[in-house]
Amino acid sequence: MKKRQLPRRKSTSQQSTWLPFVDHSIFPHIFSFGHVKGVARLFLQCEIVLALLLVIGTCLAVSIHFCR
Repeated sequence: MKKRQLPRRKSTSQQSTWLPFVDHSIFPHIFSFGHVKGVARLFLQCEIVLALLLVIGTCLAVSIHFCR
């Protein structure tokens, strides 16, 4: 009986250009949804976008309230 080989994970040592001097292994991959498939990925991305818009709108409303 053959052993099933698991797929290898990508190395986290790659540096991105927006954060050049920081060790990237400290930060988790927040927006990596490799384990989510199909329509669930679409709903998850929509939820993230709506939550981000809610936070931005709240900050905007608070700043308008204090600027008056």
